[in-house]
Amino acid sequence: MGDAEALRAWLAAAAADLGEAALRDAAAALLRSGSSLPPQLDTVPEALPQGPGVYVFHGDDTIPLYIGKAVNLRRRVLQHFQSDHADAREMRIAQQLRRVECIETVGEFGALLLEARLVKRWQPLYNRQLRRSGSLCSWQLADDAAERPQLWLVRGAVDAAGAELYGVYRSRRQAVEALRGLAERDALCLRALGLESGAGRCFAHQLGRCRGVCCGDESAQQHHERLRAALAEHRLQAWPWRGAIALRERGAGGSELHVFDDWRHLGSAPDEAGARALLAARQPLAFDLDTYRLLLTRLRGVPDVVTLD
Repeated sequence: MGDAEALRAWLAAAAADLGEAALRDAAAALLRSGSSLPPQLDTVPEALPQGPGVYVFHGDDTIPLYIGKAVNLRRRVLQHFQSDHADAREMRIAQQLRRVECIETVGEFGALLLEARLVKRWQPLYNRQLRRSGSLCSWQLADDAAERPQLWLVRGAVDAAGAELYGVYRSRRQAVEALRGLAERDALCLRALGLESGAGRCFAHQLGRCRGVCCGDESAQQHHERLRAALAEHRLQAWPWRGAIALRERGAGGSELHVFDDWRHLGSAPDEAGARALLAARQPLAFDLDTYRLLLTRLRGVPDVVTLD
């Protein structure tokens, strides 16, 4: 009998002898024994919920230390302390931590939305350090062809009313590499794109790889139109509904409606009446690239959509 089979047989015998509940409690105790819980922590680990949601690490200041999401809140919180001696960031969090706040959600999608909103609102110390270089970004095309550069990089929440946004990138480096690839393919001017400085003919024009908007051989309007055509396949999708919708998420704790309008998350409610109340009380919101990506990923499945308008 292999080791795995022997362990499986032993666990089955232990469950039959002691009961599954006792076995689970013993496993949880072993997990905690591998954790180095901060001695100043006021929160009792056993009081933490075991469902999905968002957890908030509080220190002495009003601004949280860290905000995260989890499918199992208790297990995820304890995992932070299992690695606190091996990870300098986790060690600093453990030293400053005073209490843990948990906000339960019906499912993982609701936790993702809530985490994104709370992180943007509170800007916790250790979330900022973790995500400063990883904020999503997109290219915005200038309305005026004569503007230089003809497009620029935008991040996070942006005023997208009438704006042309292209691509969702994890970093500036990834966005620039993608734009350079388009420039090489379609003979676009790196100087007009803001990727090369200087005056006169750009280096690519000297090599025959630019049509010369940098030196008057091509008009700014012609280059702008070619740039728009090159970017077309990367343009962010238009909102596919006439008005607002709600996505119903179901879980062990019931169901929840996440309300969206034009890619903007207005909030979440337990029922349709609450969803319509959110819609009635909505305030102008900036377009947010993180929310766009989360919702677009969710829509690729088979979501339960409730139209509200």
